[in-house]
Amino acid sequence: MNYKLIDLKGVSSREELFAKIEDGLDLPVYFGRNLDALHDMLAHSDIVLELCGIDELKENLGSYADALCEMLRDTEAESKTFKVIIR
Repeated sequence: MNYKLIDLKGVSSREELFAKIEDGLDLPVYFGRNLDALHDMLAHSDIVLELCGIDELKENLGSYADALCEMLRDTEAESKTFKVIIR
């Protein structure tokens, strides 16, 4: 499994969030920059994804940060190869 760490401190918009995710995961240019597209990319990946700075992200993006966390946990539950650590 590949380990990827993405620091979300300082992210204050959805655009910044997806830019960090794209950079951190080396996603292809056709990535859709939304939670459904991210789920599709991660569901069959061989990645341990660690996100840090989630509390600050929740302060900045509110319910969208909650939706991100929920989607990542759901993806982990559905996948045999994707793991997530949220702190």
